[in-house]
Amino acid sequence: MSKNNWVRTHRRPSCFIEPIRTLNHEKGHFLSIKAPIISSEDKVIAVQGVSLSIDHTKNFNFLIKKLMLAADNFNYSIDSNTLLKLMVQLSQIKENKFQNSAEKSGFNYETITFSFREAQCLHYFLNNYSADETAKILCLSRKTIETHLANIKIKLNCNKRSEVTKKAQTLGFIELMFMKF
Repeated sequence: MSKNNWVRTHRRPSCFIEPIRTLNHEKGHFLSIKAPIISSEDKVIAVQGVSLSIDHTKNFNFLIKKLMLAADNFNYSIDSNTLLKLMVQLSQIKENKFQNSAEKSGFNYETITFSFREAQCLHYFLNNYSADETAKILCLSRKTIETHLANIKIKLNCNKRSEVTKKAQTLGFIELMFMKF
């Protein structure tokens, strides 16, 4: 059932995240709020709505404020459970976009480039996870994790754990330690 049909059937406003094709035919994610227009004969004659682009928004607070303003225009109160659900979905969409772009381009630090998997392994390495723990989290074999870590050491020209950590700080990619993968 489409979101418009859902609003027509249930005869009440709703907010949700939906994929929409833009005017230039690109697919994007939008945070939408839609409400039925009910005639004097008590029939739903149309659905009105507002859709806010998620893909071009860096600040979720701004997006949620705009959503709340739109909800007020439709005399619709968004409950806290719905708002929390939307926030979780928004963060998942943003994480997926980050992961997809990182998987394509890798992580570049001056003359050193890490693949997405190497960056993940380095993240867990910098957070003191063992190869076994990292393997479980990433659903990979221990040997694969050890291979990625060996490649990282080669790229950094390091032999010891402590050297890798120092090099990470020196070259400025300690930020990997705090990323959420």
